[in-house]
Amino acid sequence: MAKNPLEINENNKPVNDKEKEQLDRAVALVNGGLESLSPEQLALVYKVLKSHSGEVSDAGKAFAKLDTFVQQQLNGFAEGKVIYGVSDLQAVSDLNNLTSEGRNTPEVETRQKAVEEKVKTEKEKSAKSFGLDHLTPNDGPVLEANLNAVDRMLEGFDPLAKNEKGELLNPEMKAFASFFEHMEL
Repeated sequence: MAKNPLEINENNKPVNDKEKEQLDRAVALVNGGLESLSPEQLALVYKVLKSHSGEVSDAGKAFAKLDTFVQQQLNGFAEGKVIYGVSDLQAVSDLNNLTSEGRNTPEVETRQKAVEEKVKTEKEKSAKSFGLDHLTPNDGPVLEANLNAVDRMLEGFDPLAKNEKGELLNPEMKAFASFFEHMEL
């Protein structure tokens, strides 16, 4: 019998080369250690491996290991034992939702609520520390317009531009220019 040009996984589902490559990379990442992965990266790997849950394959084993790690991280975050930066909070929330899909147990529901509350609290603390806690949703369009105005002002701005005599057009940038003139690569 001729070999099928598509590989077939354990569930008799065809796997194309790109999917197989992603799956192999996901398994390698899990087996290489999960501690260095961000919540966003964990979610990407989780999505690739989730369909292999319960399999006896390498992918199934990798998913079990990943799932255990992610559950521990989320529980630790909810309890204040695992810390994530402000930039990771949305990814933590997304990962929490991803890992809760199809799991309707009281433990999962409790963890999901605890993580969401912790994300909300951390975002509020961050907003307060940056002085943004007084803003309302109505301020969004104004802030966006101001940022766009600043972007337009900076378009074409060259801090190191010089005139015909070789003098800086922006003398306030002298220290900046001096730094680059004396830098050795």
